[in-house]
Amino acid sequence: MDNIEPGISHFRNLSGGWRFLTRLLLSTIPVAGCFFMLDIPFYLGWAIMKEQYFGIFLALVLGCIFLVVPPTRGAARDRVPWYDVILSILGLGVGLYLALLYPKILERLGVITFDRVILSTIAILLIFEGLFTSNILYEEVLRWRKKDH
Repeated sequence: MDNIEPGISHFRNLSGGWRFLTRLLLSTIPVAGCFFMLDIPFYLGWAIMKEQYFGIFLALVLGCIFLVVPPTRGAARDRVPWYDVILSILGLGVGLYLALLYPKILERLGVITFDRVILSTIAILLIFEGLFTSNILYEEVLRWRKKDH
Protein backbone atom coordinates (compact mmCIF):
# COMPACT_ATOMS: atom_id res chain seq x y z
CA MET A 1 0.00 0.00 0.00
CA ASP A 2 3.03 2.26 0.30
CA ASN A 3 3.71 2.54 -3.44
CA ILE A 4 0.13 3.04 -4.64
CA GLU A 5 -0.58 6.20 -6.59
CA PRO A 6 -3.44 8.10 -4.93
CA GLY A 7 -5.36 8.61 -8.21
CA ILE A 8 -5.47 4.90 -8.99
CA SER A 9 -6.56 3.40 -5.68
CA HIS A 10 -10.13 3.60 -4.44
CA PHE A 11 -8.81 3.89 -0.87
CA ARG A 12 -7.02 6.64 0.98
CA ASN A 13 -3.24 6.55 1.25
CA LEU A 14 -2.82 7.99 4.74
CA SER A 15 0.28 8.62 6.81
CA GLY A 16 1.09 9.25 10.44
CA GLY A 17 -1.55 8.87 13.10
CA TRP A 18 -4.43 8.34 10.66
CA ARG A 19 -2.57 5.45 9.07
CA PHE A 20 -1.91 3.87 12.46
CA LEU A 21 -5.54 4.34 13.53
CA THR A 22 -7.00 2.86 10.36
CA ARG A 23 -4.64 -0.11 10.44
CA LEU A 24 -5.47 -0.69 14.10
CA LEU A 25 -9.22 -0.59 13.44
CA LEU A 26 -8.95 -2.77 10.33
CA SER A 27 -6.78 -5.29 12.19
CA THR A 28 -9.25 -5.41 15.05
CA ILE A 29 -12.08 -6.62 12.81
CA PRO A 30 -10.68 -10.13 12.13
CA VAL A 31 -9.29 -10.40 15.65
CA ALA A 32 -12.73 -9.67 17.11
CA GLY A 33 -14.27 -12.12 14.64
CA CYS A 34 -11.89 -14.89 15.68
CA PHE A 35 -12.43 -14.02 19.35
CA PHE A 36 -16.15 -14.63 19.05
CA MET A 37 -15.98 -17.48 16.51
CA LEU A 38 -13.77 -19.45 18.89
CA ASP A 39 -16.28 -18.69 21.68
CA ILE A 40 -13.56 -17.29 23.92
CA PRO A 41 -16.04 -15.18 25.96
CA PHE A 42 -17.71 -18.43 27.07
CA TYR A 43 -14.41 -19.87 28.27
CA LEU A 44 -13.65 -16.64 30.13
CA GLY A 45 -17.04 -16.75 31.83
CA TRP A 46 -18.38 -13.66 30.05
CA ALA A 47 -22.03 -13.54 29.06
CA ILE A 48 -21.96 -11.78 25.70
CA MET A 49 -24.90 -12.05 23.36
CA LYS A 50 -24.37 -12.34 19.62
CA GLU A 51 -26.12 -8.99 19.13
CA GLN A 52 -23.42 -7.38 21.24
CA TYR A 53 -20.83 -8.90 18.92
CA PHE A 54 -22.76 -7.46 15.98
CA GLY A 55 -22.60 -4.08 17.69
CA ILE A 56 -18.82 -4.35 18.05
CA PHE A 57 -18.52 -5.38 14.42
CA LEU A 58 -20.81 -2.54 13.33
CA ALA A 59 -18.74 -0.04 15.32
CA LEU A 60 -15.47 -1.23 13.77
CA VAL A 61 -16.80 -1.32 10.20
CA LEU A 62 -18.57 2.04 10.38
CA GLY A 63 -15.57 3.53 12.13
CA CYS A 64 -13.25 2.31 9.37
CA ILE A 65 -15.21 2.88 6.18
CA PHE A 66 -15.29 6.66 6.44
CA LEU A 67 -11.59 6.84 7.30
CA VAL A 68 -10.41 4.48 4.56
CA VAL A 69 -12.69 5.21 1.59
CA PRO A 70 -13.09 8.75 0.22
CA PRO A 71 -16.69 9.79 -0.56
CA THR A 72 -16.08 10.67 -4.22
CA ARG A 73 -13.56 9.83 -6.91
CA GLY A 74 -12.15 13.35 -6.89
CA ALA A 75 -11.72 13.59 -3.11
CA ALA A 76 -8.27 13.89 -1.58
CA ARG A 77 -6.63 10.52 -0.89
CA ASP A 78 -3.88 11.74 1.43
CA ARG A 79 -5.98 13.19 4.28
CA VAL A 80 -9.23 12.62 6.15
CA PRO A 81 -11.70 15.54 5.99
CA TRP A 82 -13.50 16.69 9.12
CA TYR A 83 -16.88 15.33 8.01
CA ASP A 84 -15.47 11.82 7.56
CA VAL A 85 -13.97 12.03 11.06
CA ILE A 86 -17.39 12.98 12.44
CA LEU A 87 -19.10 10.14 10.52
CA SER A 88 -16.46 7.71 11.77
CA ILE A 89 -16.95 8.80 15.39
CA LEU A 90 -20.73 8.55 15.01
CA GLY A 91 -20.34 5.05 13.56
CA LEU A 92 -18.14 3.96 16.45
CA GLY A 93 -20.59 5.48 18.92
CA VAL A 94 -23.69 3.84 17.46
CA GLY A 95 -22.05 0.42 17.34
CA LEU A 96 -20.63 0.68 20.85
CA TYR A 97 -24.01 1.89 22.14
CA LEU A 98 -25.54 -1.31 20.78
CA ALA A 99 -22.71 -3.48 22.09
CA LEU A 100 -22.59 -2.05 25.59
CA LEU A 101 -26.26 -1.34 26.26
CA TYR A 102 -27.91 -4.25 24.46
CA PRO A 103 -29.03 -6.01 27.67
CA LYS A 104 -30.86 -2.82 28.76
CA ILE A 105 -32.31 -2.42 25.27
CA LEU A 106 -33.56 -6.00 25.45
CA GLU A 107 -35.20 -5.43 28.85
CA ARG A 108 -37.30 -2.59 27.45
CA LEU A 109 -37.71 -3.87 23.90
CA GLY A 110 -41.15 -2.44 23.16
CA VAL A 111 -40.48 0.99 24.63
CA ILE A 112 -39.73 3.69 22.07
CA THR A 113 -37.51 6.40 23.51
CA PHE A 114 -36.01 9.50 21.97
CA ASP A 115 -32.41 8.24 22.21
CA ARG A 116 -33.30 4.96 20.52
CA VAL A 117 -35.04 6.71 17.64
CA ILE A 118 -32.15 9.13 17.15
CA LEU A 119 -29.40 6.48 17.38
CA SER A 120 -31.23 4.01 15.14
CA THR A 121 -31.84 6.74 12.56
CA ILE A 122 -28.15 7.70 12.69
CA ALA A 123 -27.18 4.03 12.33
CA ILE A 124 -29.41 3.51 9.28
CA LEU A 125 -28.14 6.69 7.62
CA LEU A 126 -24.51 5.76 8.34
CA ILE A 127 -25.00 2.28 6.89
CA PHE A 128 -26.50 3.71 3.70
CA GLU A 129 -23.78 6.35 3.44
CA GLY A 130 -21.13 3.67 3.99
CA LEU A 131 -22.66 1.56 1.24
CA PHE A 132 -22.76 4.50 -1.15
CA THR A 133 -19.23 5.52 -0.18
CA SER A 134 -17.90 2.08 -0.92
CA ASN A 135 -20.00 1.94 -4.13
CA ILE A 136 -21.57 -1.35 -3.12
CA LEU A 137 -25.13 -0.08 -3.16
CA TYR A 138 -24.53 1.97 -6.31
CA GLU A 139 -23.25 -1.08 -8.21
CA GLU A 140 -26.24 -3.15 -7.02
CA VAL A 141 -28.69 -0.49 -8.21
CA LEU A 142 -26.97 -0.44 -11.61
CA ARG A 143 -27.13 -4.24 -11.79
CA TRP A 144 -30.87 -4.20 -11.02
CA ARG A 145 -31.51 -1.51 -13.62
CA LYS A 146 -29.63 -3.52 -16.28
CA LYS A 147 -31.84 -6.55 -15.54
CA ASP A 148 -34.99 -4.46 -16.06
CA HIS A 149 -33.91 -3.22 -19.52
